[in-house]
Amino acid sequence: TLFVLKTREFQDESSHSQFNLIATQAAALANRDLAMRVVALKGLVAEIESEDIDDDIKFDQHASIIRQTFPDFLAINRMNAERIITKVTPLQGNESALGRKVGQTSDIVSLLDDAEKSREPRATDFVQLFQGGKGVAIYIPYYLDGHLAGFVNAVFRVEEVIRIATMSVDPTINIEMPLR
Repeated sequence: TLFVLKTREFQDESSHSQFNLIATQAAALANRDLAMRVVALKGLVAEIESEDIDDDIKFDQHASIIRQTFPDFLAINRMNAERIITKVTPLQGNESALGRKVGQTSDIVSLLDDAEKSREPRATDFVQLFQGGKGVAIYIPYYLDGHLAGFVNAVFRVEEVIRIATMSVDPTINIEMPLR
């Protein structure tokens, strides 16, 4: 009986250790994947600031390329300096975001203010998306002639990023992550 109990205890500890290892690896992959998304979005901002992207058609083309690489992005948007979403890629399924003013809560206002002051990307915690459901939004300010011209904003549901990261570590894992 003692042998059986010790064996079960070892199995439980082994399962716990394996879970911790997989969780650590998945978190590292998710962080790397998020960093790659930010790099791609910063490239889009650089092209806007250099005025290589100076109209909606070029914005759509470049945003579509980023979405092909990272299909978990629900939308890549352009906001003006007044924080109104003026362009949404793709429009289909994201119509409810077009024309909306971003910053309905003090947390988002502070985040946008910080992004503007630091000139660096900022991401939300889980928020209610204009598209419905919960997710994360990334905001990257862009400047023309030294003045804030707006933000590139990208939104995605985190469950998909985590699913992809955990599948990379162990394809047998199926994680369900309810967002509240």
